[in-house]
Amino acid sequence: MKKIIKHILPAFIILLVITAICWKLKANKEKNKAEAELANVKATAIPVKVDTVKAANYIQNIEMSGAIKNKTDLFLFAETQGRIIKIYKEKGSWVNKGETILEIDNSVLKEQYELAKTNYEHSKLDYERMKKLVENNAVTQKNLEDITLKYTQSKAELARITKMLNDTKVTSPVSGFINDSYYEEGMLISGSVKLCNIISKNNLIITTEVNSKDVLSIESGDIVTLKVDEYPNNCFTGSITNIAEKALSNSRFAIEISIDENNYLKAGMFAEATIEKTQPKAIIVDRNAISGSLQNASMYIVENNELVEQEVKINKTLGSSVEIIDGLNLNQIYVVSGTINLYESAKVKIID
Repeated sequence: MKKIIKHILPAFIILLVITAICWKLKANKEKNKAEAELANVKATAIPVKVDTVKAANYIQNIEMSGAIKNKTDLFLFAETQGRIIKIYKEKGSWVNKGETILEIDNSVLKEQYELAKTNYEHSKLDYERMKKLVENNAVTQKNLEDITLKYTQSKAELARITKMLNDTKVTSPVSGFINDSYYEEGMLISGSVKLCNIISKNNLIITTEVNSKDVLSIESGDIVTLKVDEYPNNCFTGSITNIAEKALSNSRFAIEISIDENNYLKAGMFAEATIEKTQPKAIIVDRNAISGSLQNASMYIVENNELVEQEVKINKTLGSSVEIIDGLNLNQIYVVSGTINLYESAKVKIID
């Protein structure tokens, strides 16, 4: 038995070695075949669509939104006390600046006014007489100072009573509609009581914000297009009337848009606003030409029918396009689309 094993074992080992060599040769052959096929693929030109880097003007849409409100929207408060004896303007009425809205009983104030006026006139005569006596050294300076104090006090009292008397006729500080009122005839009111809310019906504005880049592109007087959900088929217009010189805490800038007069929009509606600005020549490329993210972008440039991957810096997105501010030169040829399967030094064939 040992003799048989002694003869068979070497033969078995030789067989294993031969088998291993054959397997290795076959594996090497398959590897060489795969590498040859890969080399053949790489040697095949990839068809690509291209465009030429060029600079051109473009339209930038600056978009913002905000609630419509009245430019004039104020509450009027009573500045004196008394009973309302007459109402000239009701809720919903139009009132001009300086026009009387209501009148408060002033009978007591009239009496106080007459008394204050008499005291003032007497003290004024005493002051003028004492002043002449001082000039002639007939009385002392102290006498003049006492009379001057009384004269000054009576003058101030007359001014105070006069103002209170004038305040019994409540007038509007602005022109507008009385949107809401809180008074009625016979009501007894005191100072600082809210009387009414006055708004400007057609003088509508939007206060909104833009970022620090967009604020450099706009200026007062720019035309603004407005859209509201209540009138989806209508476009309204306005213009920028104010741009903040200082940024808010969120690094954005407040702007005011005055809406052109119309019979549709009302305060409280929400509007989408757009400003169209023609920007000077810049390099604009299709978003599909960008490989990677917008923050870490690159593009494929065609040089001698081979690809060169080139890093680029994007300034802003413009819909389906982007503005390139660094990394490209005019007249370079770049791949427009299909960048996913491309790689550095790949052979390409330009197609229409």
